[in-house]
Amino acid sequence: MIFDVKFKKSVEKEIKKLEKSNPKVADKIIYFIFSHLASSQKP
Repeated sequence: MIFDVKFKKSVEKEIKKLEKSNPKVADKIIYFIFSHLASSQKP
């Protein structure tokens, strides 16, 4: 699964908002996204 740039930017913006209001949730989301990306990048 390849993320397009616009989508990635909007996700980053939402995560920044979340980090201000709820850092723990933002950390979980970031971890989930990156672990999902890492597993989908494997050949």
